[in-house]
Amino acid sequence: MKQNKIFHLLSKVLLLFAVSSCTPSIEAPEHSEIIGLATPINLEYDTTTVITADYFNAPSLIDSVVAPASLNVQLSKDKAKVELSGRLANALDVLHFWVKGFSYEILLKRSDKVEVTLTFDPDGKSYTSVQLKGEMNNWNPDAAPFKKENGRWMITMRVNKGVYQYILMLDGKETQDPANPHTVSNGMGGTNSVLTVGDMEAKKPVLETYDYSGPSVFLKSEAAGNTIVFWENYQLETKFQDQL
Repeated sequence: MKQNKIFHLLSKVLLLFAVSSCTPSIEAPEHSEIIGLATPINLEYDTTTVITADYFNAPSLIDSVVAPASLNVQLSKDKAKVELSGRLANALDVLHFWVKGFSYEILLKRSDKVEVTLTFDPDGKSYTSVQLKGEMNNWNPDAAPFKKENGRWMITMRVNKGVYQYILMLDGKETQDPANPHTVSNGMGGTNSVLTVGDMEAKKPVLETYDYSGPSVFLKSEAAGNTIVFWENYQLETKFQDQL
């Protein structure tokens, strides 16, 4: 007999894992068309290209692809790639591939990148070029030139959440950002400006074992969001409940 694996999420309180050995809860083919356990797809900020051969033995067998409502999805005519555009409504979601009548699920992770705009006021001085050189662009000033608008220099970047050291290049001369009071020693007698993107103090969710009596295992979490559970490459049903 096939094992029946039922996963229920009890939001904020308990996450229930139940296993029995009677009726299967998912329909799976005898031989999987996907290669091993599928790695999550880390979405880019705008558009992400998924190479189907990275996941499937025979991409030509893919019938269709279904994405969350907040994303646009396009399967190429030769089934070689999938284009995803837009932004996930939740931090995590699922991409469904239909192959020979069976659905295979792959975890989607929303881009952690944030749009950040830096502004430099020359305070009456004249510069022909202003650039940014820092950890967010591998210390390559040519990758981050400012544009002059209404007498001020501006740049908008998309960076992952984190803490970054940087300096400005004013006509090729290194200087810390005069508009940013947050600095740190560069270890060579000077200072770098420090940019913090996102909330570094945000509490991360934790799952803990609550009970494992009988055929079930209970996990609890005080910060449960949308929880997604997989068995092999198949998504299992989850249910939310505030209390037992």
